[in-house]
Amino acid sequence: SYSLVAVTKEDVILTKSISATYMQLKEQEVAFNVGGRRVAKVHVNPGDSVKKGDLLVELAEDNTQEQFDELTYRIAKNELQLKYLDAAEKSEIENAYNGFVYNDPDIDEDDVKKLQKNQDSINQSYRYRREDYNDELEFDRQKLNKLKNEQASGRIYSTMDGIVYNVADNLEGSTSKAGTVIMTIVDDTNWLFSSTAMEYKDLFKEGTAVD
Repeated sequence: SYSLVAVTKEDVILTKSISATYMQLKEQEVAFNVGGRRVAKVHVNPGDSVKKGDLLVELAEDNTQEQFDELTYRIAKNELQLKYLDAAEKSEIENAYNGFVYNDPDIDEDDVKKLQKNQDSINQSYRYRREDYNDELEFDRQKLNKLKNEQASGRIYSTMDGIVYNVADNLEGSTSKAGTVIMTIVDDTNWLFSSTAMEYKDLFKEGTAVD
């Protein structure tokens, strides 16, 4: 007995498996700049796609936000008080002059000297207050900048579009170690495979599909 099978005319295809070494052309090795802080949150898993600017991992901030809010409030308050000092100084000088004239309408040369001395005293008082406000502002601004730098150092963002290649085991909740690579982001649009099997090099042409 026999059976019939329909056949079609096609090319015979030779399939070859070639050993090659994989090399990543572009990658980001993720590591913290600071050590000794608790890893609060890992936002990605191996195999996840990420975009440039995506938050990858962050360290615990403890009471950093409270400090940030307090410093921001104090800076805004002192800036406002410093802004109104000119008006307050001018008003105090005018009140002192009006009170002086009201009590002694006939002003002579000695009275003018007393008035000038009083005005100088008021000016000096406000100068000291300005210096105090500016000193406080400078101190708080330095602390705020330091706090911002600490926040920035505790957050790592992706510097490229790509795929999360690997993530360190048990990373979340662990203690950060400065300079230790905790994950890698790779560019999945360009790869390089290197092989010593030169006899097959003519099979690879630009645009050729391979598995």
